[in-house]
Amino acid sequence: MIYEEYEAIWYTIRKKEEELFKLINKRDELFLYTQPKSSKFDKEKVDSKNPTNMMEQYVIQKEYLNERIMQLNITLDDIYQVLKRKRDELRQSKNTYDRIYYYYCIERLSIFKVSCLMNYSESQIYRKLKNMGIEVKMRKNAKKNDI
Repeated sequence: MIYEEYEAIWYTIRKKEEELFKLINKRDELFLYTQPKSSKFDKEKVDSKNPTNMMEQYVIQKEYLNERIMQLNITLDDIYQVLKRKRDELRQSKNTYDRIYYYYCIERLSIFKVSCLMNYSESQIYRKLKNMGIEVKMRKNAKKNDI
């Protein structure tokens, strides 16, 4: 069914965006390492064996992070195009589960409106959503035995 493929693509997008936000945060925090720090007075610190240039390291790491962020943005753009095509497929699908998924999860219609559009009762819509693995809060006057 198409809605399962749509969910898989959406899951991939969420993971890529999470990775992108982590890289952006890391790039923002990278500048803090170049700032001078206070010395500790409880012991002497002499490090003549490991001379490093903090600004040089900063520029190298920032360029790497910028390149990775740019690659992730390009990848996300491509995946969004695939997601848009899947959404169009869902809209045109004749499968009952795909149509219910489209109306309820993408169009964000209420159970009542979905039941009117699909010519099913509300309890049938609840049942089908439960079979699809989508959790739905029941209305107060809906019967638990019908679901």
